[in-house]
Amino acid sequence: MTGEEIRALRKKHKMTLYKLSQKIGVVPSTIYSWENNVHPISKRYIPRIRAIFNIQKTDEERREKWLERKEIRDALADIGDERIAHLDDNDPRLIRLQKAVGAK
Repeated sequence: MTGEEIRALRKKHKMTLYKLSQKIGVVPSTIYSWENNVHPISKRYIPRIRAIFNIQKTDEERREKWLERKEIRDALADIGDERIAHLDDNDPRLIRLQKAVGAK
C-alpha cells in the first residue's frame, strides 16, 4: 500500500487527515508523511487501514504470506528437535531460519 493509495482512499471516503489518524491511532502528521512519501508506511498499520476502508488482501499478498510461513516451517523442520540457542552462528540451518523470519 502506498501513500498515494491512502490519500486516494481518504479523499474518496471524504475523511480528513485528523479523522483517519484517530481511527488508526497515530498523529495526523504521520498520515501526512505517508501520503507525501516522507516516511514509509509501517506494516503494522496496514491491517488497520485495510479494515477502515474495507479492503481485502490481494492474491499476491496472500501468496507472499503463505510462502513466508512455508519458508519458516521448512527452516524449523531442518533444525528439528535441536535447540536454536545451541546452534552455531554459522550453521546453515540457523542462517536459513534467520533469513526466513527477516532477521538477516
